[in-house]
Amino acid sequence: MCAPQAVIVAGVALSAAATGASIYQSRQQAQAQADFAEEQIQAEATARAFREEDRRRRMQADLASQRVLFGQSGTLIDSSVLADTAAAYAREDFMDEFNTSRRLRVLDSNAEQAGISARNQAISSALAFGADTADSYIRFEDRQSRKNQKGLFGDD
Repeated sequence: MCAPQAVIVAGVALSAAATGASIYQSRQQAQAQADFAEEQIQAEATARAFREEDRRRRMQADLASQRVLFGQSGTLIDSSVLADTAAAYAREDFMDEFNTSRRLRVLDSNAEQAGISARNQAISSALAFGADTADSYIRFEDRQSRKNQKGLFGDD
């Protein structure tokens, strides 16, 4: 039969191993979420650049088309029409930049929250381990105290 101290030490060791594994798993999960968020951030930035280039090309094509139409009609080019076209594309570009930056902030915030969550989980696991260890020690000391009291009064 094992001594009670050996059982307690084994229980504490198992609890420490489980706590360590939980902390490690939390950190791995947070890192995976941060990596995924970073990939999404890069993909969003790349998509933004593609959309910007597409808008630039569409604007150039529209401006060229308007110039051709003015030339074919024999009228002077009305610069306000060209300016309105350019302004419409500028507004579209601004809104795309605004929405992209919002999405990037959300992704960055999600990655940060994953890190905070992992840290909180690690702290919680460590505190639970400490509480379990203290509880085991207190129960052991209580049993030892009761044994010693029985021995004092000849109740063996």
